Formats: sequence, C-alpha cells, structure tokens
Amino acid sequence: MATSVPLMQISQPGQSAPAASFEEPFDMLSACHERVERMLRLIIRLQEHLQDKGLDEQVRQA
Repeated sequence: MATSVPLMQISQPGQSAPAASFEEPFDMLSACHERVERMLRLIIRLQEHLQDKGLDEQVRQA
C-alpha cells in the first residue's frame, strides 16, 4: 500500500509540466508522458483510497 499522502497533493495534469512546443517535439512528448504518468498515479491512489475509505469528499474533489 502507498504512503499516506492526501489525494489533493497530487497535481492535476498539466499544472506543472514544462513548457513545450512543436519546435521541440521531444520536449513536448516528454511533457505529455509526464502528465500521463501523473494521471496514472492519481488513478492508483484513488483506487486505494476508495478501497480503504470509500467515496468521500476527498475523492469527489480529486
């Protein structure tokens, strides 16, 4: 089980991603990959939280 960190401390996709443009396609791909990984971590955390505590306000906000 993951360490206990409030769900809201996980950034939403795109909030802290590095600026990227089509002039730098690898930077853009890397930023996209980072957002996907962040979203997957959030989904895993949500699943664990739902199993432990059920649907609560913290889940609704996340």
